[in-house]
Amino acid sequence: MTLVLTNPYAYEKALSRGLELAVSLSESQASLGQRIEGVALNVVFLIDPEALDELVQDLGEQGWLGLSSQRNLQASMLEGYRALAADILQEALKDGSQAGLSVETALKEVPPSIYVDELLNAGTQKLIVCGSSTLAAKLGDRTAKLEWIEDG
Repeated sequence: MTLVLTNPYAYEKALSRGLELAVSLSESQASLGQRIEGVALNVVFLIDPEALDELVQDLGEQGWLGLSSQRNLQASMLEGYRALAADILQEALKDGSQAGLSVETALKEVPPSIYVDELLNAGTQKLIVCGSSTLAAKLGDRTAKLEWIEDG
């Protein structure tokens, strides 16, 4: 099972749901006498570099930032998001361990639509994505193939 997080400020609900489903699946496998192997939950935090580019570019076009300031702001924002994501992924590991689950985490810097396509094409068994309504619109009909949790 894979849980994809796209917002450092609205992840609790999605993480709780992912852990709940992974625990349920593990318990059902155990009750059937199946040996539980491998990772119960993959938690991936996505940072969309295109979204940061657009935000900084918009500020520049409105006259708020010069070219040098744009580069500095973009680098600072990316560094900040990486740090927040690392904290969230550490929390996922801790919560998974407390629930008796094997959890793997990853931080990826890729547009969500590309990453979700990769997971769907790879045949990911269960995919949960947490994101904004704007992201849902970008994903279009792909949201029918996954469990969607709107942040906010």
